[in-house]
Amino acid sequence: MLAFSSVFKTYKGLTALRNVSFKLEKGEITVILGDNGAGKSTAIKLAAGIISPDSGEISLLGLPPKEKEARKLIGYLSENDELAENEEAFSLLKTVALIKGKDEKEAERVFLSCGLKKAAGFAIGKLSKGYKRRLALAAALIGRPPLLLLDEPIFGLDPIQTQETIELLKNAAKESAVLISTHLLDEAQSLADRILVFSKGELRADFKKEFFEKSDFLSLTLKVPKAQIDLSNIFTKLGALKVRKISNQDCDEYLLVCKKDLRKELLEELKKAQIEFLEIYSSKNSLKEKLKELI
Repeated sequence: MLAFSSVFKTYKGLTALRNVSFKLEKGEITVILGDNGAGKSTAIKLAAGIISPDSGEISLLGLPPKEKEARKLIGYLSENDELAENEEAFSLLKTVALIKGKDEKEAERVFLSCGLKKAAGFAIGKLSKGYKRRLALAAALIGRPPLLLLDEPIFGLDPIQTQETIELLKNAAKESAVLISTHLLDEAQSLADRILVFSKGELRADFKKEFFEKSDFLSLTLKVPKAQIDLSNIFTKLGALKVRKISNQDCDEYLLVCKKDLRKELLEELKKAQIEFLEIYSSKNSLKEKLKELI
């Protein structure tokens, strides 16, 4: 559905995204998780065709997102609600439906499914922040687009609205690929079939639902002298779920996420390859602790 391939994006000399690659498929909710400045909104805007990458490729069913035919496939929610304050809430959705080639019944369907019945007859400027957010989300959902790109869709909602919106998005994912950004781990876990962890413009980790639902897992840290070959592929073949390499001044450090203790297999493989190691140790961390470390 949507594919990023070695995407770089720079703003005024600052790197917003660095060598980011991932693919989305229909029927799953993927959440980009990261702190402010991690590159979450940049990735959403690139996917929506609002901005273009400096290098690398982005394709939506084989089309660049900026192309007219590709944009017809996208439902987009920006980080900040940009709604006409004087327009009546339902009238806005009717206008959006018309622009998308849909009729009033489609506007009514989305209006009701997003829990906006109480907003009928009110100017948008008179609505609460939560209702404005839901109205903006409703506009993105009109026409059941194959790709939903939602930047912080739950931000500003109360607990009841949050739960209702989560259920709404899960239903939408039955027909669409959904990409959501958030800085809240609990929100990511409640929504996601998959979590992409972004930090400082880089994709640091990619977790499937069955992995992050587990209460804990094993982390292995291995240190080797510098100037040896990159060992990431070796560790992956041995069963490491994720490998992150950190080059320090005096050594290379590898952080591994594993289902089981792989220390014995790692040491045997290093010995076979005649590769020195300086230190190896394990720790059992919660998912929250590990994600905080990655972010």
